[in-house]
Amino acid sequence: MTCVSTLLAPVMTPLLMELTAGQIIEIDAVGMFVNILIVTIIPVGIGSALNYFFSPRPSFPKIQSLMPGLSVICLAFIVGSVISAVHDILVARGLALFALTFCVVFCHNTLGYVLGYATGRAFGFSVAKKRTISIEVGMQNAGLATNLASTFFVAEPLAVLPCAISCAWHSISGTILAGLFVRIKWLAVGLLLLVPSHSHAQADSTCADGEIHFLRKNFEVTCKNEHIFLRKNLIAPACLISAGAVGIGIKSWREGVRDAMQGLKGDHSDITFPYFHKQRRLVDDNLQYFPFLLYGGMGCFGVQSKHRFYDRVMTGATAYLIEAAMVNGLKYMVREGRPNTGRRNSFPSGHTTTAFTGAELARLEYGWSVGAPAYAVALTTAFLRMYHNRHWYNDVLAGAGIGIFAANAAYWLYPLERRWFTPKKRFSQSGAFVLVPTYDVIGKAPGLSCQAVF
Repeated sequence: MTCVSTLLAPVMTPLLMELTAGQIIEIDAVGMFVNILIVTIIPVGIGSALNYFFSPRPSFPKIQSLMPGLSVICLAFIVGSVISAVHDILVARGLALFALTFCVVFCHNTLGYVLGYATGRAFGFSVAKKRTISIEVGMQNAGLATNLASTFFVAEPLAVLPCAISCAWHSISGTILAGLFVRIKWLAVGLLLLVPSHSHAQADSTCADGEIHFLRKNFEVTCKNEHIFLRKNLIAPACLISAGAVGIGIKSWREGVRDAMQGLKGDHSDITFPYFHKQRRLVDDNLQYFPFLLYGGMGCFGVQSKHRFYDRVMTGATAYLIEAAMVNGLKYMVREGRPNTGRRNSFPSGHTTTAFTGAELARLEYGWSVGAPAYAVALTTAFLRMYHNRHWYNDVLAGAGIGIFAANAAYWLYPLERRWFTPKKRFSQSGAFVLVPTYDVIGKAPGLSCQAVF
């Protein structure tokens, strides 16, 4: 949950600020997006990469054990520097201002704990999950809020005061709440969340190759680790999105790549195919959907898949909802001009995102036997977006990263969706797909008859 909220922060924070406070004060959405990316996503990506490559070394656990204490010390320095910056104003306003601000922070923090626990209880989650949601909702990244307030609201120096108080109080209240949870006899249940379950008992369903083991009580699914969150799966998306975001501010690089692509194109016209009557359509306008057709359809034609057709449709719909929300939110927030028309909806490339979402879904579902052709089509789509001068290179990089992340996020969410949306009536475990050619004698027209059982 913390990882997902951290990854969404660069998009959702500026977007919500623009929607809620954009009419009152000026919001630098692009600057805020880049700032959050630098403060959160890039360090997370670097940390994940270091953990992945250096964790086998014997000295790594010792260094890793020092990091929580070091982070607390750094946070204390941040709080101290922020408070010192508003010291004169705080003293002039007196104790009443501090007390009022602390009351607001206390109520906000406590309300988050209560609502998080109540939400988990309303959905029937286990005690451990209710506590996890409670802490996740109640404790937020006040250090990031302090950084944003001191950077983008310089004209309002007291804007950092609630953030600084939150930094200190969240650490105190979280410790108190954790101590209360420790004293409860159900602590062992809470610790289950820290260890992925690999129990083979109470099998509820299986993949096509019999490798899903479903724990009926906690709804934790493992199928060759596709549904387990792995930090290494964030490295590629984080690098691509970061590279795309950095490219926004380097105009010379963007124009250099654009000029090279147009030099490659020369006097040739855009690659199109007939659409309706005399209309023509860019080939990449339709090519973007081909990887998803591979993902959804190859299992119907005998290729061994890890999930049933219903589950593939559900996971695919989730992936495209995630990528649509991220792409449209960034287009509205960043408003980068297109290289050909200047329309301010260039970053990121929606076509590239759609293609890479389908390609990653195909790889996760069938392996590289289907994933490799799907990725080839996705790369071709990305190339054609630059070849046709519809996007800058950084739009394409960010779109590829978002697509890969959306596909993985959909697989992580699959166990929860399966609990909520799978009909109570079970589908047949053995599916059938029949495609029969037909011929209409009266109309003298050939056709196809399709019948699917799943």
